[in-house]
Amino acid sequence: MSVLQRPGGTSSRLPARVPAPPTPGAGASSASSSGLRGSALLRGFRSMAQYRRQYALLLLTALVFHGIYALSIFDIYFRSPVISGMPLHASPEAAPARRLVLFVADGLRADRFFEEQTPGSTVPEFGFLSTEHESMYHRSRAPFLRSVVEETGRWGVAHTRVPTETRPGHVALIAGLYEDVSAVTKGWQENPVEFDSLFNRTRRTFAIGAPDVVPMFARGAGERPAFEDGDPDPGAELDRWVFDKAHALLDAAEAGDTPARLRLRAQMAADRTVFFFHLLGLDTNGHARLPDSKQYLENIHYVDAGIKRLHGRLEDFFRRLDGTPEQEPSRTAYIFTADHGMSAQGAHGDGTPSCTRVPLVAWGAGVRGPGPSGDMGTAAGATAAAAAATARLWDTWLGTVENRADGLAEDHWGLDHLVRTDVAQADVAALMTSLIGVPFPVNNVGVVPLDYLEADGAFRAHALCTNARQIFAQLERKSELKKASVVRPFRPFAPLANFSDESIFSKGGLVEGHIAAGRVAAAEEVCRGMIDLSIEGLRYFQTLAGVVLVSVAGFVYLVSGVARPDTRPALAGLLTIPGISLLLTTYIDSLHEEQLGLPMWAQCVAWVLLLSGIIGPFYRWRGVNDPYGRMVAALAGLSGAFVILSLILIHLGFFGTGNVASLASFRLSSVFRLMATFRPFAMTALLLLKLLLPYSVLALGLAAISRKCRLPPSSLAVAALVLSGGLTLNFFFLVRDEGSWLEIGLGISHFIIASAMCVVVCGISALGPALEGPLPVGKPPGAAAQ
Repeated sequence: MSVLQRPGGTSSRLPARVPAPPTPGAGASSASSSGLRGSALLRGFRSMAQYRRQYALLLLTALVFHGIYALSIFDIYFRSPVISGMPLHASPEAAPARRLVLFVADGLRADRFFEEQTPGSTVPEFGFLSTEHESMYHRSRAPFLRSVVEETGRWGVAHTRVPTETRPGHVALIAGLYEDVSAVTKGWQENPVEFDSLFNRTRRTFAIGAPDVVPMFARGAGERPAFEDGDPDPGAELDRWVFDKAHALLDAAEAGDTPARLRLRAQMAADRTVFFFHLLGLDTNGHARLPDSKQYLENIHYVDAGIKRLHGRLEDFFRRLDGTPEQEPSRTAYIFTADHGMSAQGAHGDGTPSCTRVPLVAWGAGVRGPGPSGDMGTAAGATAAAAAATARLWDTWLGTVENRADGLAEDHWGLDHLVRTDVAQADVAALMTSLIGVPFPVNNVGVVPLDYLEADGAFRAHALCTNARQIFAQLERKSELKKASVVRPFRPFAPLANFSDESIFSKGGLVEGHIAAGRVAAAEEVCRGMIDLSIEGLRYFQTLAGVVLVSVAGFVYLVSGVARPDTRPALAGLLTIPGISLLLTTYIDSLHEEQLGLPMWAQCVAWVLLLSGIIGPFYRWRGVNDPYGRMVAALAGLSGAFVILSLILIHLGFFGTGNVASLASFRLSSVFRLMATFRPFAMTALLLLKLLLPYSVLALGLAAISRKCRLPPSSLAVAALVLSGGLTLNFFFLVRDEGSWLEIGLGISHFIIASAMCVVVCGISALGPALEGPLPVGKPPGAAAQ
């Protein structure tokens, strides 16, 4: 774009191809063409005004589109999977257990729990350990639970999902629901919507534990659960506090026959009752002292001893209430597990095996006893045996490649003679539901692990049938909601589009027909297939809007991509600024290292260099008439200012601006070259100025290229917008709603930054011509040579 100089000193911008007006005294020939040139001048003004309006409309459209597109990921990827309106489904079979006791050891790793203790270990002094514990301590850190695994119960590893944190782990265990991804908009601090859980389906729930876990399941539960909550002091006595509260509850129920005591005993003896004990000590010791510390390992033994003592009291109490003979166990089922593991660094949240593998031990009423390795004993035995073999090979590989001493390899556990049944963490909720016969939580996605159930084939088949029916009900409800909200035509989930609840699960349906005919294995196979397809369908509807959005976005980007197609500067003084700045900053930094303070003269010189480097290149651009020359002048001047504001190691790296996304990534040591006292606002302004300096030179470079090629200033900006659109599409597909919180946050950040590129590009496009200013009239550089 050229600048036409008019008589009287005024100037106006014209397109580069508009011819210059005739000069006085040019002769009659020039007078004869003045009318044509005047018409061309008028057309130039009109075309420029029209171009600016079109460009402004394009930029506004791009900004609005990218803003909506950036917000769309929260509606596509981070919409809550929790829905309502489904019916409740419970197994028609009688429940094998009247009540259930759930122990959750927060932060307990599977390997540290199952592995055998090293020789020479001594029992810690906890005050109530028996001789039996002392004799077995050399074999296991958890002798009571180890005896349960080998004599009366079932064991395995529960595999958690990331993020491996306390709240998601407990939601999976008790609600059968994996992390509600819409909580990302809440900072992962709370569940944004109410969700159903096992506790909501019970007659009554007694829960004792940390105040950040227990109240989470009281939300939306109404009056049914009765929670015993408290606020224990942090430290090594957290688990003792839980056990003391549990014994106090039993003492209150056994003391006297007052109406309040009798009512409490009746509530505790009722069927479909759950007792939940959350043990936080292991997580605290793991964070503070690491999972290989003496405190963490002894804490495992303490938890085991506390469970042994409480288990004995509970069995005596419930036998008396139920009228069960003393030599027989009560009708109580027990579950021991953890919400997440712990890394060797004392952290959790990611997907490493030390964080995602937690122990699972089940025993009591309705739970199958131990079996020899390789004998699964159910219709799904072959599949479960293959899964167990795969888990063993994986554990062996981990122990060989990573660290044999880490204990992840199962040959450190001494349990090769027993069958190991691994489950997904959400499967624990389905297991507990089947044991006490309550309806499944409506948003449960866990699958009943049949190999933990001690019952006949009809009971196991009905348990799995009810499980499949409950998950299929979610799919049907999800399909209804999507059909009412998405743009037509609606595309259902094809594999199950022709199936209904009546045709599969009703009395005359396929599954009930198999069970009535004694074909239990066939019924289980149908139910497992329905569960797998239903979960796949839930995922399909969860991300259905993304397909439509990507199609629209790709079309918009495609349309936007095809819609638009001699003096050398005297820079001797300006080139000296970076050198002087480098020497000055080196001197000031040496003074700071020796803590000698900032001399006033050095501070004044630093300010002079900073201001002269910024103002000097733009002071009427004396002697510089070429756009490239002006860019070099700005580079020389702004480099000096950048040196003043940079660390010594990146003085020569002009674009070493640090992390653009966070001012916290900048170090303030460079700013102390300009001021001796801490002034947060002034320092923040200087850091922002440092960030803008390289982009100013970039803007001048784009303006020089546009002028050299005789292109409108926005041409390169439009090209950059198209490229940034393609980059945004790429990051759209890389957004994740599964994984650790860090991985999810990085996916969102990358997508938002790519979407915001259009704003940056538009700003640079507008900044370049403004900084460059008008150039004198003349032939374009290089025209004489051409």
